[in-house]
Amino acid sequence: MSKSNKKNTTNTNIQSIIEQVKVRDFYGTRKVFFVLSALLMVGVLLCCFIFGVQISIEFKGGTLATYSYSGTVNENEVSSIAKDYLGTQVNTQFGETFTGEKQTTFTISFSMENPFSAEMQEELLAKLQEKYPDSNIQALETNDVAAHSGKTFLAKCLVAAIFAAIVLILYIAWRFKRISGWSAGIFAVVALLHDLVIVFGTFVVCRFEIDSNFMAV
Repeated sequence: MSKSNKKNTTNTNIQSIIEQVKVRDFYGTRKVFFVLSALLMVGVLLCCFIFGVQISIEFKGGTLATYSYSGTVNENEVSSIAKDYLGTQVNTQFGETFTGEKQTTFTISFSMENPFSAEMQEELLAKLQEKYPDSNIQALETNDVAAHSGKTFLAKCLVAAIFAAIVLILYIAWRFKRISGWSAGIFAVVALLHDLVIVFGTFVVCRFEIDSNFMAV
């Protein structure tokens, strides 16, 4: 077989493969995806109004009460006891401390208008000990958290995000200036905001707290 015949055969095979590939017209169905994105945005807003947004005490201020224990303690029951006594939403996290000797602990975080007085601390401890008499629950420390530091961190995160968005737009506008770089840069930022809203909505639906880790990411 001559070289020209081989070349023609190769071109024919490539053309046959290309014809067999199923082409998906994403641009032609863009309106469908626009509608889906709009529905997701509306869903996120509705979830914010229906479920509310769980904001960490880093941003709204509050109290952290840490207790040590032994044996088994149920997180939901501890949260229920604290919520019923304090009359406000609480968040309970379990962990360990290594100051001196290893201890298993849980920390109750909450925000309320009245201060968490020494009398209230003793009464809450008594209720926890009554529920778990064999778990040796003891109060370790109670700390008040001011909202100022969290708000300062939030402001810095917003400034950093705005600066990053501007740099991104400028870079894409310069790098792809021959193919409408400005619009590409702006829509790249819009796409990032879209993804951020979806992640935010996931946090709202799953009842995760909006804290410094969320802002950093």
